[in-house]
Amino acid sequence: MDMLTPLLQQLGFGGLAGLCVGYFAKKAAKMTALLLGCLFVLLQVLAYYNIVSINWGGVSQAFDTAAETGVFENAMASLKRVLLHNVPFGAAFMGGVAVGAKKG
Repeated sequence: MDMLTPLLQQLGFGGLAGLCVGYFAKKAAKMTALLLGCLFVLLQVLAYYNIVSINWGGVSQAFDTAAETGVFENAMASLKRVLLHNVPFGAAFMGGVAVGAKKG
């Protein structure tokens, strides 16, 4: 039993740390969506009153180019690599992230 204690501590800490990161990530994603939505509404109001002019074709093209080049996938892979760097409890951490994201 003495041999299992450090392993159980690492798994427990990894799961708890993952839960916190997952919860934070979901809350941060919700806040980002809220801010982007507010920005879109603000831009539309400014465009309605002819204060600004928005080239939506250019915006769409920029997102299409980013998606085709894999920018979003590379960013997610980099984030995962950073979060799991030097973490011996990676499986428990990722499980905790999944639970935290679901609960957040």
